[in-house]
Amino acid sequence: MGVFFDIRPHADPRARGMGLRATLLPALLLALSLVLAACASGPRLVDHGFGFDAVADSPGVQVLDYRYGQSHAPGARMPQWARDDAGVAGGTHTRGPMPVGDSLYVRWRIRATGEVLEDTVDLRGRLPSDMAGREIYFVVDQRQLQVYLVGTRARGAGDAGIGPAKFRLREIERIYPP
Repeated sequence: MGVFFDIRPHADPRARGMGLRATLLPALLLALSLVLAACASGPRLVDHGFGFDAVADSPGVQVLDYRYGQSHAPGARMPQWARDDAGVAGGTHTRGPMPVGDSLYVRWRIRATGEVLEDTVDLRGRLPSDMAGREIYFVVDQRQLQVYLVGTRARGAGDAGIGPAKFRLREIERIYPP
């Protein structure tokens, strides 16, 4: 009699499981590439700073709430415990890798009148494309929020000083109000 050949796909013992491997491997590679793409598509982190000092710069107001962009970096938004316990923030300063904020929200109370005001500043188009090493800093002057961009270089000898005294030796630009 003749030789019997089994033509089924998994007849050869060496081929057993190849169907599963052939299906599973591409699926795993696809899943891995999707996870890596999702991680890479988050906001770009830039080493820069954000801060304010209401005690020194805005003695006539109480800052009730603030939020720099959507960052969850410590200090970039008023912590819930501070809102619950003290109800006001005296200041903050945070520096390090974080997303560059597209907005700045501040709510404050004028001590003399008790009036509560708030302002949201759209930072898009007001910030340079390279924020590395720079700082966003705000001051509340009674009814007006002022936002400054503190640069990385020293201020020139002939440059007029603007903004908070603590930055008198650095280049600084008021970006809001224009």
